[in-house]
Amino acid sequence: MTDADRILTTHVGSLPRPPALLELNRRRMEDERFDPGQLDDTLRTEVKRVVDKQTATGIDLCNDGEFGHAMAVVNDYSSWWSYMFTRLDGFGEERHAGLTAPVAPSSFNVQVVPDSARRDAERFPAVYEEVRAAKSEKASAATVPVVERAISYVGQDQVARDVANLKAALGSDRSEDGFICAVGPGSLSMAGNTYYKTHEEFVWACADVMAHEYRAITDAGLTVQIDEPSFAESWDAINPEPSLEDFREYTMLRVEALNHALKGIPREQVRFHCCWGSWHGPHSTDIELKHIVDMLLKIDANLISFE
Repeated sequence: MTDADRILTTHVGSLPRPPALLELNRRRMEDERFDPGQLDDTLRTEVKRVVDKQTATGIDLCNDGEFGHAMAVVNDYSSWWSYMFTRLDGFGEERHAGLTAPVAPSSFNVQVVPDSARRDAERFPAVYEEVRAAKSEKASAATVPVVERAISYVGQDQVARDVANLKAALGSDRSEDGFICAVGPGSLSMAGNTYYKTHEEFVWACADVMAHEYRAITDAGLTVQIDEPSFAESWDAINPEPSLEDFREYTMLRVEALNHALKGIPREQVRFHCCWGSWHGPHSTDIELKHIVDMLLKIDANLISFE
C-alpha cells in the first residue's frame, strides 16, 4: 500500500492479548480441559476486534496483533519466536536457555552467551536481575526445545488460520494492507541443537522451514514481517566483544539465509523489523546503526522498521 499524499502508519506487531484468549491458551498449554472450537471462535472474534481498533485509531497497515502466536500470560517476552515450536517437527526435550541448551560448533570467531552474561548485564547486574525476575513469569522464556532430528514444517493449519482470520477482519478491499509477523531463521536457530553438525548448517535448515511460513502468508496476498532480533541484538550477546569484522561475518549469514527463505516472494510483500536496544534496562553496548546499515539494506524487503 502506498499513498502520495500522506505518511502511512503502522506498528511493530505484538498487541495486548485479551483475557479470554489468554485463559484459553493457558488451559491448552497446561493440558487442562478446554474446547478447541471455543479457542478458534475466540481467536477469530478477537482478531476482528483488534483490527477494527487499529483502523479506528488511524493505523493504515494493520495486523492480527500476533494473536495467533499464543500467549498464556500478559507479559510473555518469548511468543514472537516460541510460537514456531508447535509448527515444526524435530524438537525433543526442553533445556534451560543459554545454560544447558546444546549448540553446534561454529566457524565464526564469536561466543554468544546467556542473557545473564551479556555485556550490559555484567555492567548493571542489579538492574538486569530485576529484568530477569520479571521475565520468569513465563516458563518458556527460560527454556528452549532442543532439535534432535531434521526439522520440518508442520504448521500449515496454524498459519492458514492466522491468514484467514486477518483477511476476514480486513475485508476483501483491504487485504493488501495486512501483515503477519514471522520469526527470521537466524533467531530461530537460537534454539538448542544436537542434530545439525554446525551452527551454519542449522541456520540454513531454519531458512528452509521458514520459507513455508513466509510463502503461506504472501501467497494469500498479505505482507510478511520478518522479526529478526539476532541481526543486531546479538552484538551485546557476544562476550567478549567481537571485532566488527567477525560480527559482520556472523550477521551476513543471517542475511543470506533470510534472502534464501524469501526467494521468489515479491519485495513489495516483505517488511523487516530490526529489533535491538529496546529491552528494559540500561544500554551502553548497543551497536551503532552505521556499522550494520549496509547489511540491513541487502535484505530483500521493501519496508524496514527499527527501534
